[in-house]
Amino acid sequence: MKAAVLYGKEELNIESDFDDPVVKDSDALIKSSFNSIKASCRRFILC
Repeated sequence: MKAAVLYGKEELNIESDFDDPVVKDSDALIKSSFNSIKASCRRFILC
């Protein structure tokens, strides 16, 4: 499974060494085909 991992103020990396999640009966696993971050929202994440 891949994940975007924020390591610092301006260091966002795509990592692929994560285990697949284990879904319990009370959980829901949602597969996303597309996602994005608006430029105005990115300012809050990288500050």
